[in-house]
Amino acid sequence: MGQLAVSDLTTQEIARFQSRIQHGPGCWIWDGEVNRHGYGYFAVYRNRRRVRFLSHRLALTLKLGREPNGVTRHTCDNPPCCRDDHLLEGSRSENNLDAVARGRHPGAWPQAAHAARVERARNRIAARIASGVKRCARCKIVKPLREFGPYRKAADGCQSYCRSCMNAYSRSRSERRPA
Repeated sequence: MGQLAVSDLTTQEIARFQSRIQHGPGCWIWDGEVNRHGYGYFAVYRNRRRVRFLSHRLALTLKLGREPNGVTRHTCDNPPCCRDDHLLEGSRSENNLDAVARGRHPGAWPQAAHAARVERARNRIAARIASGVKRCARCKIVKPLREFGPYRKAADGCQSYCRSCMNAYSRSRSERRPA
């Protein structure tokens, strides 16, 4: 948690931290600064430098009386929650397993939905090949597939630039090379 340990916090700073928590019947919501993921930050200043603590992690540290080992896990899945009985210490793998079990992790996406997305992509590529045309990524003109060079790694077997754009690109690269 930065250069400053929780044990270095003054009683006034701890009281200020606790005053920013909105107590309610369910989650106790952090009412201060939050990061882009919704987790709260509590800032203190030492030697003209700001040190920030994650609010849920600071709440668990105050509950345990020591720094948590590993990560702080939420049983409520609510990032700004600071209620100490909603917080657990655990490992990163336990946290990831929680996310998968609760459907908040890409690994939790249903296999059938993933298979459907792959199938739709394959159908789009097959339809493009069947139509016999492709849009050049450089000049943005739709041209017949014979206007594109072969490229085995591409799903449709063709380069992304048409032959005329690829030739122009190659010429400009060779002109820029030092002699």
